[in-house]
Amino acid sequence: MGLFSFNDKKIIIDIGTYFTKAVVVEEKLENGAKINFSIEPSGFQLDFSPLQESKVEDEENFIETLRLAYSRLKTMEKNVFINIPDHFVVIRLITLKPEEHKGISSKENLENAVLKKLKPSLPVNIDRWFFDMQMVDEIDGNKIFLVEAMLRSNLFEIERLVRKIGLNPVGVDINSFNCSNLFADYFEKKGNHEKNISLVCINNKSTTIMIFRNGNLRTAQTRLIGGEDLIKRIAEGKGISIKDAAKVMQEETVFLPELAEQQDLIENYRYIKEVYSELIISLFNMFEYYTENFKESEIHEVIITGGLSNMNNIAENLEARLNIPVIRGSDLKSFKDKDGNEISSEKVNILASCVGSAFRE
Repeated sequence: MGLFSFNDKKIIIDIGTYFTKAVVVEEKLENGAKINFSIEPSGFQLDFSPLQESKVEDEENFIETLRLAYSRLKTMEKNVFINIPDHFVVIRLITLKPEEHKGISSKENLENAVLKKLKPSLPVNIDRWFFDMQMVDEIDGNKIFLVEAMLRSNLFEIERLVRKIGLNPVGVDINSFNCSNLFADYFEKKGNHEKNISLVCINNKSTTIMIFRNGNLRTAQTRLIGGEDLIKRIAEGKGISIKDAAKVMQEETVFLPELAEQQDLIENYRYIKEVYSELIISLFNMFEYYTENFKESEIHEVIITGGLSNMNNIAENLEARLNIPVIRGSDLKSFKDKDGNEISSEKVNILASCVGSAFRE
């Protein structure tokens, strides 16, 4: 899905609120890619809201972070494709009943019918948005569309700052939708084609839950729960800095290898339990919505990516709570650096959306 059309995309820059990444895919491999990449801490504040026009307040640090991520690639190429955080964009599932699309033959008129139903949920005039939409299914005559909407001014703000460092943005899209390109062959492989597979991108400020069947994206939802929320709870509970709390998440025990009564005895877990439970409930609600509305019996598998997926034992904990097999993206895909060395599984999960953007057709 894209807010711009584009043909040539050699460089991917993923603007994250925790890490900003830049990637050039040198070669596609059987189970991943050989890449030139950089990962930089996002030394800026980026508090965009999907429903209001926003500005980058920390412009100097924002530009410097992008410049540094790009410069480490040591390339002269100026055309870049930009990934932005999922919470910058409004995602809606719109259903047109048979009486609402009967007699509509042109694609333009069908899209206008979808936008008419979308309009009441947008607080800003519909002319001030960019839209991208695709029909994801048709059930009992009902046409179901997935719509991605971003305020024009917010899009232009990102484009303006990217141009300030001499780069030419040829495309913009959200992190998770591009991440899904990386796993397209997995969704479509023999044995998986008839499965309902959920891709869950757990990022810093948000989590996007997508469900695929027959290789097609059927539904998606972004919830404003992410790694930052867990880090803040640990910082508050321990009375330490955000930086030190992030280190606790990486190095200390939060989740046990197996779900057991002893889990509640882990101090770090008790700090995050409330917000983590919100994430679990969001997953349950999304899966229940999908099975009821799409008349499916179950979710067969969950793939997790994003920075939070690197927490020790989080996949095992989710699997036990959801009663669904849960695997990390890095269990399915591997990357090599430009010298042919294996890239760590932690970096694979962080870079998944960048490489997925390069795989985009």
